[in-house]
Order: sequence, then structure tokens, then C-alpha cells
Amino acid sequence: MKYINLFFLTSIVVILTACSGHKITPKYVYPDRYDRYSCEQLNTEKDKLVFKLNKLSEAQKIENSDNSAGASRDYNYTITNQISESHGEYNAILKTLEKKKCKVN
Repeated sequence: MKYINLFFLTSIVVILTACSGHKITPKYVYPDRYDRYSCEQLNTEKDKLVFKLNKLSEAQKIENSDNSAGASRDYNYTITNQISESHGEYNAILKTLEKKKCKVN
């Protein structure tokens, strides 16, 4: 199941990268930020981030299909930053889940 989730997130990142025209690098988030979370809380946070990344992906696709300029570029930049932060948080949660030997849902 862990590999399915990892594959799913990797697929999202590849799609977002293709849509945005450039690579979106995950922002580094210290895994110890999640040390006090239980396994259940970590899995809940992971699921929330997957949902958020899906929504951001949809928003970016819509934004990239819009041919207007100006504010649209700024909005796309904001979406890209949110994707980078969310992907970094996701990576940190996965590392914490692994460190705590939690079952990944």
C-alpha cells in the first residue's frame, strides 16, 4: 500500500510538472515536526495532503488552460508554491511514518 501511495503522489508530481512546464521541487520540511503525531494522525495528515495535492493539480490544469496573462501567472506561481510545500510535508510525513514503523493506509 505504501508503494501505491508513493506511486500516486509521484504520478501527481509528474502530471503537475508536465502541466506547469517546469519541475516543481518539494520544499524541505523537517520530519521531526511530526514526531509527536500518532500513526493514526500521520495517516490522516497524509490523506489530507493527497486530497489537497489533487485539488491543486486541478486548479493548475485550469490555470494553464487559461490563455490570459498577468494575474493568471501570479496565481499559477501561488499554486506552484503550495504544491511544493505540500509535497515537502508529504515527504516528511512518509519519513516519520517509516521511522515510527507505522502502517501506511
